[in-house]
Amino acid sequence: MNAKKANNTGSLKADVVVIGSGGGLGAAVAAAEGGSSVILLEKEGITGGWTRQANAMLAVESPLQKRQNVTITADDIFKRFVDYHHCYRINPRVVRAYYNRSGDTIRWLEEKGVEFELQNNAVGLAVVHMPSNMMASVQNALYHSAQKLGVNILLHTSGKKIIRKKNGKVAGVIAIKEGEEFEIQTDAVVIATGGFGANRELLKKYCPDYYDDMQLWTWPPHFEAHSGDGIYMAEEIGAGMADWVPIYHRAAPDFGGYPWKPNIPWSLNGRMMWVNKKGKRFIDEIGTPVMYAGNILFSQPGKLAYALFADDLVQFTESEGSAETGLGRQKHSKLGGGVIIAKPVPVTGLREKLEILVDKTGLKIADSWDDIANWIGCDPKVLKAEINEYNSFCDKRHDAIFVKDPKALIPLRKPPYYGIRIYGDVGETLGGIIVDENMAVLDKQANVIPGVFAAGVVADGHQGQTYDHDALSGSAVGFAVVSGHIAGESAARYIKTINR
Repeated sequence: MNAKKANNTGSLKADVVVIGSGGGLGAAVAAAEGGSSVILLEKEGITGGWTRQANAMLAVESPLQKRQNVTITADDIFKRFVDYHHCYRINPRVVRAYYNRSGDTIRWLEEKGVEFELQNNAVGLAVVHMPSNMMASVQNALYHSAQKLGVNILLHTSGKKIIRKKNGKVAGVIAIKEGEEFEIQTDAVVIATGGFGANRELLKKYCPDYYDDMQLWTWPPHFEAHSGDGIYMAEEIGAGMADWVPIYHRAAPDFGGYPWKPNIPWSLNGRMMWVNKKGKRFIDEIGTPVMYAGNILFSQPGKLAYALFADDLVQFTESEGSAETGLGRQKHSKLGGGVIIAKPVPVTGLREKLEILVDKTGLKIADSWDDIANWIGCDPKVLKAEINEYNSFCDKRHDAIFVKDPKALIPLRKPPYYGIRIYGDVGETLGGIIVDENMAVLDKQANVIPGVFAAGVVADGHQGQTYDHDALSGSAVGFAVVSGHIAGESAARYIKTINR
């Protein structure tokens, strides 16, 4: 393939080319530390990818945990992960590589100046490593390390094609900058292009949970960059591809954009009553938080639901506050039991804030349940029967169907009445390219493709069908950083083997 030289690129050659700078930034640093010359391609105007927008990363057996006498082990978290996913659509060796190296990656980042605070997750496990300025701190530290190590960072530059020799080894990369293609000579490539949550064609191909009306997130800056460049490059060289890629999805409120309008506490959903398009209640609203509720939402008529509440809840929230996280969620039995109840957060002026959203979003306010039923499109008799039954559960302090936490049972009696449309959305994809525990890309016969590696959410096997947001929150971004660390080291070792 002939490729023109793009503006200001010159004659480019490096031992390793890393495509994408989320998990790829760590890969570039690790490869450079391993003695390789490195070129890093980033299609946006700033490094860090979506990883820069994240809060914290999950790690175990880190120096920080050891300093604080936290005894949670990689075995504990690995077992939690496997139990949660029932070994379903995961690669246990890839998962194990992540947890085994996660603590060492924290050490690696601390040596680069990143300061972490150890926090508990929603089920009380001290595995959340929160950087001082969230994950931007990690990406900034890696960026400065990359500069010091001489990594050539090309912004506004995307990868298009991996060139291979007749013997299957890597020969180069075709990249695109300012609309012009150019070639980089290289012996190894790390694909770290992130997910493909903005590419409906690939979502239909690889994600069985996806459906045409599923909403795409608009919150992350430049979300359209999640277009699946790495997937296309991997497909072209015959990489093995997962036949089921999980979606990081939610049951999301229709407040006119992600994630919700400011100062409207969506955690109130736990104290609301959810019904489907037929007006039937179908879920324990608080026992199944929005991250997991997507699964049952997708099985409902029209793949839609409606969260209902009345002025009873508005008054309760304005006087008592809203528990933003954790209400009614259980710790993992092996690592501790009990219920985590978050400290209530005062909410003032909630009624006025809700009224502002009417007619602009999927929020309805009415003086009768008949009006709400007509808005939903269900039989008013069915809806009112469900509400009457729910109110009886509130009176008895016992949900006889879904066993909802009594603390979250607030009746729906006082008008005005409220309804919020709930839909499923695509936050990100979590997999695709099949790799081994060294982050080496495998072909369709499970053989290593020489010199090709993958890192971050484009690599497969690190998540099952539903993200464990309670006990393993931070594992997606944690995997991005740790797998980048592993992939960069693996690429540098590969370069040494071919240069002997």
